[in-house]
Amino acid sequence: MPPPNPASVARLVGLLIVGVLFLAAIGLFGVEFTYDEGHGALQQAVTSSTLLDQAREAQVTFKIQVQDWKNLLLRGQNPADYEKYVALFGQTEAEVNKSLATLGASPSLSDAQRTEVASIRAEHTRLGTVYRDALKKYDRTQPASVFAVDTSVRGVDQQLTQRIDEVAQQILAGEHTRVDTLNQEFDRRYGMLRTLVIASTLGVLALLAAIVWRTRFAGR
Repeated sequence: MPPPNPASVARLVGLLIVGVLFLAAIGLFGVEFTYDEGHGALQQAVTSSTLLDQAREAQVTFKIQVQDWKNLLLRGQNPADYEKYVALFGQTEAEVNKSLATLGASPSLSDAQRTEVASIRAEHTRLGTVYRDALKKYDRTQPASVFAVDTSVRGVDQQLTQRIDEVAQQILAGEHTRVDTLNQEFDRRYGMLRTLVIASTLGVLALLAAIVWRTRFAGR
């Protein structure tokens, strides 16, 4: 049998080098893909967590605002306490409005969620007017007037609290859906990458076997 053709062996070696480089490129692509997907998922998780925190913060602060209102009625007979709780009510009201404004400005919200947050914010502003109108009926010299004022605004906070909670739940549900979709896409791409790596590895091994055969056995 004639010795192996050097040119033929050289072509096989060249193909082997190309195959190895291709395999290395696939591995590098896999690393970059994993990094990009992981980084993107982390950024989305941070964004969703921030949105959820903002919604919960608005909800909790609104409850504090309502408590400040109750404290105003219960302890407002003293002029100093009256001014204190009026100021606290206004302060927490501003904090709720700020949280809702920040939440509504997030580009991560859907159009429907953004519209709902804007509606909640408008309703919160309206309730501030309702509370202050009711306060006009409050006579610090007549403790019994507390009951009339409280009755006039009883329960007005409950629906708003529920609406904020529903937005928070929508954000949380959206995050769960996004994570499920991301996992499915990651599994699909991982399967494709794994198949490509296996096929490329087998191809490189076949080239290597061909070179070994030609250089060691073809001349015998």
